[in-house]
Amino acid sequence: MPFRQVSGLQPVRGQVVDASSFVAKTGDTALSGLYVRYAGFDLFNGKKEVVMPETLREASPTIQEDLQQRKPFQSASHEGYLSLIRTSGDSQRRIVVVLEAYDVTPQQYNVLRILRGAGEEGLPTLGVAERMIERTPGITRLIERMVHRKWVTRERCTDDRRRIWCRITESGLELLLVLDEPVSRAISLVGEALEPYEMYTLIGYLDRVRARMNATDD
Repeated sequence: MPFRQVSGLQPVRGQVVDASSFVAKTGDTALSGLYVRYAGFDLFNGKKEVVMPETLREASPTIQEDLQQRKPFQSASHEGYLSLIRTSGDSQRRIVVVLEAYDVTPQQYNVLRILRGAGEEGLPTLGVAERMIERTPGITRLIERMVHRKWVTRERCTDDRRRIWCRITESGLELLLVLDEPVSRAISLVGEALEPYEMYTLIGYLDRVRARMNATDD
């Protein structure tokens, strides 16, 4: 559900505000429920009560506090961008710790997941590159190293000798089976920070930001 600014109300972060106050100040009788003030926004969840996550109750540090920045940000876009990058880095670090114990890089893990999803048919090198979470210019060298470790096989396409087809090996599948549980535990920390409806809201917003960043320049 979307965040929206509630004009005329000045609650502190984490304070629950009754919608009746909002209606009295704005005349908007179409809304009911409660608003939660957080990081300068009020979240309307359309319910009679809000069950606030522990992280929200504890007033999580803002990105400005986290970066120990005294001056205000140039704009909300700058603040959002830095928060996105910092959060991404913190989340990625959790995964890196898990993978390092098995001498696997995040990029190698990503390739293994992609090829497992592709099944026995496999994918061409370019197809793997297009599905990578992080854009990897050196995809050929990356896969070569994985072939050397016997996680991946490569062969030329019979229809087009210019194309190299990649498939995951049994060793690669066995490695993923070992990694699935610890990686899943690390990822679950993201879900612990938000309520389910907040997570779906976050996903929707990130989809929009990503689409805009990947769009052709105006």
